[in-house]
Amino acid sequence: MNPQKIIYFLIGSLGLILPLFLNTTSDNEFTFNKTYLFQLIILISAAFLFFTWNQFSEMIKKCWNSFRLTFLVLVFYFGVLVVSTIFSISPQISFWGGGRQQGLMQFLFYLIFFFVVLLIKPTKKKIIQLLYFICGVSFLVSTFGILEYFKIRPFPFPVYDSGVASTLGHPSFLGAYLIMVLPITIGLFCISSLRLIRYILGITFVFQLIVLYLTETRAAWLAFGLSLFLALILFLLKREKVTALIALFILLLGSFVFLIQSGYLSKIDVLETGSGALRITWWEDAVKAIQKRPIIGYGLETQEDVLMPYFNSGQILAGRVDRAHNEILDDLLTTGILGAVSFFIFVGLVFKDGIDHYFKSKDRERRIISLALLTGLAAYFIQGMFSFSVTILYVYFWLLAGMVVVLARGEKEADKQDLPVCLLSQATDRSATR
Repeated sequence: MNPQKIIYFLIGSLGLILPLFLNTTSDNEFTFNKTYLFQLIILISAAFLFFTWNQFSEMIKKCWNSFRLTFLVLVFYFGVLVVSTIFSISPQISFWGGGRQQGLMQFLFYLIFFFVVLLIKPTKKKIIQLLYFICGVSFLVSTFGILEYFKIRPFPFPVYDSGVASTLGHPSFLGAYLIMVLPITIGLFCISSLRLIRYILGITFVFQLIVLYLTETRAAWLAFGLSLFLALILFLLKREKVTALIALFILLLGSFVFLIQSGYLSKIDVLETGSGALRITWWEDAVKAIQKRPIIGYGLETQEDVLMPYFNSGQILAGRVDRAHNEILDDLLTTGILGAVSFFIFVGLVFKDGIDHYFKSKDRERRIISLALLTGLAAYFIQGMFSFSVTILYVYFWLLAGMVVVLARGEKEADKQDLPVCLLSQATDRSATR
């Protein structure tokens, strides 16, 4: 029995089932039954690896040799999470998780999931297969979103905000999910050689864009646009299109100056009213709280206890707040400077691997897929500056990050293995000519 094939199947099932799974009998607009399904699949994976220990131990050795620095950074990060939980203002909640179920145990599951992706080291072919599965599921999610817009729902489920939510439970979560998979759809379209597949991918892309618009989530729109802009910059740098890159920056700068001089920007009041005003208030309160406990934070899932004392229900529209609606501020609140810095060091390593691979790889498919994955990750972080993550978004983040690292390191190792063969071939050719 090949453990890699079984684990690959389980990871694929996560990408397929998790976005669609929704327990309508017990959920509200913030859907968390996906958390239990995710934990169940990870536990099954861990149990299977345990019962194939001989092969598993060999996989660990190879993985350690390939991803040592990534391992060390994440071990340190998890250590900070443990310390933060021990000294949390509510250790029990920080360990098990509160209403959003994102405590220490859940983060342990995320890290195990990421390490499992590294352990099985899926090939380029298998990664592309997984991405096709992800894209196919996003088509179903988008279809449900369009049906929802026309008041057609295959299942009863309340949504307490404007915009469609599909099977993600809330428009902002659906928007964040879509901007992570949209670049993947574009990437698969670029590498596909079959007309039928490209036709299906084109329809999927249109459905995704329509539903992204129907979510009415400005943060997702902004994140998608900026992430595509960053991808375009990398593309032009790769092609050494310096003139086009300069023209792009001039166009962007000119557009910005025009908007300022025309007075259009002054008419935009998204930061003065509604959800924009709420976010400014939450960010200001979060900064005040962070200053009081900056090193290891207050503990996971404690934002409500920390932020509510600053809360003035007479000034803003919400009844409670349990997130700062900014990933960096939430990280600083819960795990302090140590947690936030160690996490973003890991993120920096992932992007470094991905960008290096994009510029150095000789394989066109690898370059396109790497760029698509990096674009999805960039969109996730940009959108996270105005919102927060739930289980489905965390799972996709760790999955995409794992794929980036495996793609990059896999080709590097292949090149190293081919080097002795190349040197031997060159030596043989030289001796033959003599």
